[in-house]
Amino acid sequence: MVNNQITFHFFEPQTSKAYEEKPKKRIPNMFISYRNEMMKYKPNNIQMTKYSQLVSEKWKGLSEIDKTELQRRYQINRDEKLSKRVEYETVANQNGILSDGKTILERNVPIDRNRTNYKN
Repeated sequence: MVNNQITFHFFEPQTSKAYEEKPKKRIPNMFISYRNEMMKYKPNNIQMTKYSQLVSEKWKGLSEIDKTELQRRYQINRDEKLSKRVEYETVANQNGILSDGKTILERNVPIDRNRTNYKN
């Protein structure tokens, strides 16, 4: 008689050391924020490299008054993002979502307001 047994082998996926030591994302600087805003108006028929050059030239041609206004809006936006992130961490810690005591910033986990479980 033949023994009909099936054996399953399960392996834990390994994460690379490079992934674990991935640097945290920085908040984009003022030019990158400006460039991202200008991307909303990019025509479909122009290459990305050409459009980036045009945006860079436009940035260099901005007056100091315009750059000061952009910097003011950038700082307000940056401060709002940071305060929302801190607020979210506080609520997550209060609700036990971050059970190991690490903050989201320490874990380098992007904030997803629809996600309820950050126990990785």
